[in-house]
Amino acid sequence: MISKKTFDDIQEALRSHGKPRHGFRKQKGFLFLNFARCSSCGYSITAERKIKPSGRQYYYYRCTHKNREKPCTERGYTRQEKFESEVKRNVELLSLPDERKENFLSRVAEWSKDLLAKKNEQIEDLKSELSSLKLKIERLNAAFADGNLNVDEFKELKNPLLPKRVEIEEKIVALQTTHGNRLEPLPSWILEANQAAEWAGEKNWVEMKSFLRRVGSNRLLRSQTLRVSYEIPWDFLAETNLAVRRAASVSEVNSLWVEARGVEPLSSLLSTQTSTCLSGVGF
Repeated sequence: MISKKTFDDIQEALRSHGKPRHGFRKQKGFLFLNFARCSSCGYSITAERKIKPSGRQYYYYRCTHKNREKPCTERGYTRQEKFESEVKRNVELLSLPDERKENFLSRVAEWSKDLLAKKNEQIEDLKSELSSLKLKIERLNAAFADGNLNVDEFKELKNPLLPKRVEIEEKIVALQTTHGNRLEPLPSWILEANQAAEWAGEKNWVEMKSFLRRVGSNRLLRSQTLRVSYEIPWDFLAETNLAVRRAASVSEVNSLWVEARGVEPLSSLLSTQTSTCLSGVGF
């Protein structure tokens, strides 16, 4: 038998000298483990460290080649510096520069203002319609009270008006009590796209990896090139950035960004109801 103190000391020594697989590999400097898959066989990309006689260390990424059903054709290695440049390239495609951020936010502010005006106009139109309907009901009540209408005539004329009055009243209440801004997803998306530019500039690999996981899927490595399937509307932003890079003049660049601020691309962030409302604003 040993004392509890001796037992606790032994357990602590075992923990301190143990080498958990994942923790140990992270300490080696592998930045992109559990991040991408091989585009040839679909299996995970693993990492290796090579130490030269000079003591200099190099980090490489390759397919695990564990798929026995589908032979992998990818036999090359990707150095970590190349992997870093590929991650940065993908993030930059999804980024929004500071000057463009302000333009986009300004556009959303305009939409919000116009939507509020449209909402108030709808409320006033409904109130006017409700007043006319109530007046019509009052006239029918007066005609029935004066004996100008019999019971059947009165019911036939009044009954269809009552559900319509309730419907209009409910629409007015719904519009008046809806305080949430249906455009809220847009500013958040714009700010995140701008933040992506900062992460790329800072070479913040942790944030860039997390970002690409959120906004894309199928992160595949092939021939030292990382391909990511971007989700909507990030795919539209990537297409815009690619078009901007191919632009031949400053005026063409500005034209592409103005087009990107249009209703159709950005409205994909919103619900069907909001998109319909945006389309009716008339930009």
